[in-house]
Amino acid sequence: MRPKATVSAGTQVHTTSLATGKADPKVALTTVRKIAKLGEQAFIPGVAAVASIEHGALLKARDDLKAIRNEIEALRTSHQASIEQLQLRIKEVETQVSAAESTTSQLQIQSQNSTLENELKVRIYELEVEVLETREAIEVHADHHEKELAKSNLSHSKAVTDLELRHREELKKAELTYQEAVKQWEADKRTIEGNYAASLESALNAAREEAAESRKQALAALEESNRKAIDDLNEKISKVLTEANEAHERSAALAAQDIERLQSELAGQEDKYAAQVRQVKVEQDKLVKDAYHRAKDEADARYSKELDDMKTTTQLT
Repeated sequence: MRPKATVSAGTQVHTTSLATGKADPKVALTTVRKIAKLGEQAFIPGVAAVASIEHGALLKARDDLKAIRNEIEALRTSHQASIEQLQLRIKEVETQVSAAESTTSQLQIQSQNSTLENELKVRIYELEVEVLETREAIEVHADHHEKELAKSNLSHSKAVTDLELRHREELKKAELTYQEAVKQWEADKRTIEGNYAASLESALNAAREEAAESRKQALAALEESNRKAIDDLNEKISKVLTEANEAHERSAALAAQDIERLQSELAGQEDKYAAQVRQVKVEQDKLVKDAYHRAKDEADARYSKELDDMKTTTQLT
């Protein structure tokens, strides 16, 4: 209420100056500005008090929200680190499985190829031995028959022809046997490789499914933990926001009451200020008109004098 008294004092001074008939426009304007400034000073303390209360509540809410955000960030960092460690472990397991499978595959294929090659070599060697033995037997038999043919070529011509045919058939059979052995070896090799590839693919699929299931379970556990943490934090945030809103509403109600009171006080003085301003304006208008008339009279006088001087000069010349 002290600023209000100051305003009344300022008004009294200005009213006295007007009553004495010695009103100065500059003094009147200065007085009006002082009155407005004093009214502003009377309004600011109440608003500042309300703003201080609201600012304190907002600072507390901001600190609580900052702490909650820090907690969320810490949980998020921890969960991200766990996920990265799990992914690195899965990659290591997959790399180890791949390396083991590659090494096992190469060793098994090499071993099987080596076994098949050895078997094929043995079979080829046996066939070559059989062919050589057959040839030797045929040659011996041919020599025997040639000796007999030397005695009786005509009687043994049919036997020689049969022997040659038999020899060709034996050679053909040996060649066919050799070709069948090679085909069988190639077929066995393809079968073994196909079976191994199928078993390897099955093992890889099983390992992938197991790794995917482990990853899925780990991610599900992490998501559940993260969801619970977020729910708890959301509940805390909601509580903090509710408290902040309540404090803000209380502060706003107090501010509205103070503003309404100050506005009612200022409204009572607006008429006084308006009357004073109108009076000052009337006085200023009068001063301006007087100054205008004086300046005009002086200008007219100077113009008349100059005109007379010019006429006199003209007459003299």
